[in-house]
Amino acid sequence: MLWLALHCPTLALDCILRRWPSGLEPALAVTDLDGSKRVVAMATASAQAGGVHAGQAVATALALLPDLVLVARDADDEARALNEAALSLASFTPIVSLRPTGVVVEIGPSLKLFGGRRALKRRLVAAMQVQGLQVATAEAPTPHAAWLLAQEVARRRARRETVRHPDVHAALDALPIAHLEHAQPYLDRFDGIGCRTLADLRRLPPKGLARRFGPALLDEIARALGERPDPQTVFEVPVRFESRIELMARVESAEALVFAARRMLAQMTGWLALRRAAVRGFTLRLHHERWTRDAIPPTEIPIALATPSDDLERLVTLVRERMDRFELKAPVLELSLVAPEVVEAREQPGTLFPERERMQETLARLVEKLSVRLGPDALSRIERVADHRPERAWREVRGEAVWAEPTAPRRTKKSTTEPFASRLPQGLGPRPAWLLAEPQPLELRANRPMFESLPLELVAGPERIEAGWWDDAPATRDYFIAENAVGRLVWVYRERLPVANGALWYLQGLFG
Repeated sequence: MLWLALHCPTLALDCILRRWPSGLEPALAVTDLDGSKRVVAMATASAQAGGVHAGQAVATALALLPDLVLVARDADDEARALNEAALSLASFTPIVSLRPTGVVVEIGPSLKLFGGRRALKRRLVAAMQVQGLQVATAEAPTPHAAWLLAQEVARRRARRETVRHPDVHAALDALPIAHLEHAQPYLDRFDGIGCRTLADLRRLPPKGLARRFGPALLDEIARALGERPDPQTVFEVPVRFESRIELMARVESAEALVFAARRMLAQMTGWLALRRAAVRGFTLRLHHERWTRDAIPPTEIPIALATPSDDLERLVTLVRERMDRFELKAPVLELSLVAPEVVEAREQPGTLFPERERMQETLARLVEKLSVRLGPDALSRIERVADHRPERAWREVRGEAVWAEPTAPRRTKKSTTEPFASRLPQGLGPRPAWLLAEPQPLELRANRPMFESLPLELVAGPERIEAGWWDDAPATRDYFIAENAVGRLVWVYRERLPVANGALWYLQGLFG
């Protein structure tokens, strides 16, 4: 087994900075209570350059940097950030365990799927960074050993480390006792007897340690060394997905919202991976200022997919395409994402000839981008209707994903030297590619229909259609394929019963 710990040493600060648009972060400090006194817990680099540091009194920090932005530490916000990060990591491994300032994940079963240890680590670190969290990482055969080592990596500000059995004992022995959770109340006593590392602690008599400091301390060390079981509480995915980000500054450009949307989409794809599901569409809601007299309702941006997907980059691309041309009606203070159209993910089995599937996927992506870029009503698709009347056998559908599985036409071998009429398929006659929305009456000369001022010669037909008695629009027609003197083929019909305008022949469509 191989575990990776991702420790967030500046979690309290990251939770605040991640809500600021990139490049607009102010000099900021997080404050916390030290007894009854409020002090600086963490500060940004720009604040530290002005003399602000951890442990400093708030009054002193403001005297050094009057423009310093102070934000109180919020434990609930930190827990929410770790839960969101756990959702995004679920795309890479189903075993995610939360810690007070980070997460521990089992990466052994996922190494082959994601290209090895280094590639998987890069993906996991990048996923945490997308959530706005900076991490220190370490690997070990046991989850608690990985967590202790990650804390030491953060303390030293060292590079990420990898520890493998049997070196885990030597690596843990060199760690300060301060990293042990159950040693925190006794640090002064340990320091007084010259016990500063885990090696020093392990040289002491176990029975005496348990009697003076409790058995939980020995149990923690044994779990880190793999001498005792260390069951993990696995992160539980919520039943429904909904994410919301409160921004620390008003955003007046739609393009600037992509960074926050990507964070929520990463959470959604992790949630989908755990549920073995995909989305057919999702909705971004832009929340404007609400506490004014002229409150503005949220702006909803629905995004539909041609085929269900859980691919993060595909979803981010659609959001970016939509935001590039979107004009905000008011500044945005919050952003939320909901996914109401969740379906079971379809397995993608390998095929011997994948070209057809690849072409269909490429067409689906093209339709998605056009729909998002131009708007859902800019594209339409043709839907067949069960009606024999040609002008009513189809309808145009707008406002939804334009996707239809292409069907290959059936080819028949016929000699090109045969007369046209003898080359017609049996049953229904051929239909032209261009059908008129409404049939047009044709002029008659010497009892012959005219097209483009030339008489038509009937080359195939008749094909009789009688329908429409059920909707008060009856059609009783004989259809023919006709050709004029310059070789134009048209589809015409003759009314078998008298009509209101007195016309006898009509043009229904044109052949290419």
